[in-house]
Amino acid sequence: MRSPPEESASTTTGRTPPSASGGHAAATASAVVSVALRLGPEEVYAHEVAERIASFSGNSKAVDQLERAILRIDPTHSEALAAQTRKAADAPGVKAGRAADLYAGGLAAAPDSGSMQRGLDQATYRMLCCVRWLALLCLGLAGAMMDLFAVEGEVQRELPLSLGQRLWYLVPMTAIWIVGALLRYRRRRTGVRLNVQSLMRRGRWARLVVVQAAWSMLCALLIAQVPWTDRLLPQVLFWAGLTPTFATIWFDRKKAC
Repeated sequence: MRSPPEESASTTTGRTPPSASGGHAAATASAVVSVALRLGPEEVYAHEVAERIASFSGNSKAVDQLERAILRIDPTHSEALAAQTRKAADAPGVKAGRAADLYAGGLAAAPDSGSMQRGLDQATYRMLCCVRWLALLCLGLAGAMMDLFAVEGEVQRELPLSLGQRLWYLVPMTAIWIVGALLRYRRRRTGVRLNVQSLMRRGRWARLVVVQAAWSMLCALLIAQVPWTDRLLPQVLFWAGLTPTFATIWFDRKKAC
């Protein structure tokens, strides 16, 4: 008589299906780790194994708790510190400067972490990108002061501009750079400020950002400070300062070197 079709292979062969075997092994490992954590709550290795099992199981909440527990035992644990720092830096609403401070703080505790150094470089590069926007803002102000482009219904200013008008442009330009760049830079951790200089030496994209900002500022100053009698050359300078920077500003957000 033939065996019923619903009878499983495990019944006829005595073997456990692979999926059941894998689940049983994972459950057994979790149970062993739970015992190890109870017996040695201050042992880093037991927490590391538990974190790997939780990560393999996709339990992100348990992974986060175990990483925090590891750092409580060993504040310089490289992997746990890098993971927690990355989560904090990638959280919604965290700006480039704050992210750079977080990575610099993590590197102070674990200076050999390559992942945190890469994160610091990325955050530092994002900070440098903000410098380009400041330069473009100054360029736009120079163009507006000169009335470079005619607006229907409005009379353009007579050229050349007076010395007082040209000097007045330096006031908002200086304020933009003090508030937007200098004060923010000085508020950063020492490690971030040092990494700005280091990244400019190591990264070609970081150097390009600074060169583009300097070029845009040079064009802005030429537009605003030279007593032009015609708007043609200032218009050429405006587009020369705007186009090279704006052409690359959307394509290099994640580049650091």
